[in-house]
Amino acid sequence: MAIEYNGYLLHGNDGDTIDEIINNGLLKARKYIWISSAKANDFIVVNERTKEGELLSKKIFRLAQRGVNFKFILAPHEKTKTYKNAKTFYQKLRDIDNIEFEFCYDMHMKIIIVDSLTIPYFKTFCEYNSALEESN
Repeated sequence: MAIEYNGYLLHGNDGDTIDEIINNGLLKARKYIWISSAKANDFIVVNERTKEGELLSKKIFRLAQRGVNFKFILAPHEKTKTYKNAKTFYQKLRDIDNIEFEFCYDMHMKIIIVDSLTIPYFKTFCEYNSALEESN
């Protein structure tokens, strides 16, 4: 079964910070974002204009409120991970309607795919679609 996906791979250029990649890439999504990683940690992202920091989970929550759909593919330990005095990234976002979580035991890749064509941090990701077709 082929899965049609017309997204774009989010990537940084030499010297880019994670804040730049998130602010100028991830946060400009309009329809959907797919994220795969073995680990999902919440961290502070600094707004380039205001220089104020905000947790990534709050930024994702606001995108979800705007109608952006998320799919996270994570290692299973992310579902059961606990902290003493704080919620995990998964616990903060798991109950939001348009955020979906899948868990894969052999998750080692780190990929972010976003829908928008207008973002300078994207390149065409045709290889991903081809790989999905071949594996199914």
